[in-house]
Amino acid sequence: AIRTLKPQTVSIANDNNSGILVIDNSQKSTLLPFNDQITTAEIVWALTVARRGFTYNSCDGIGEVFKSMFPDSKIAQQFNMQSKKISYVMSHGIGPYFHRELVKKIKSREKFV
Repeated sequence: AIRTLKPQTVSIANDNNSGILVIDNSQKSTLLPFNDQITTAEIVWALTVARRGFTYNSCDGIGEVFKSMFPDSKIAQQFNMQSKKISYVMSHGIGPYFHRELVKKIKSREKFV
């Protein structure tokens, strides 16, 4: 089961250039509803695709791979990510979030070069 923070902290660790996705659950966590667990898994996968530079086409059939690898996982059985879906997730979900965060950070600085 996936647990999350209120609010959840997601970052991409780059201490050793490993590009490892880190979900910080060090605060009190709560169990997510099943559909949110699936969505969280799909977001983690999308962030991994972005960080590692995988092509969107490499996502075609990845759900079947996860189902085969993790037959006892209900989340893996429902995981669904294809090239069109990840394109949408990146352009309409994750992309705007990181764009807003970048703009906030730039605006909070005195100088920007």
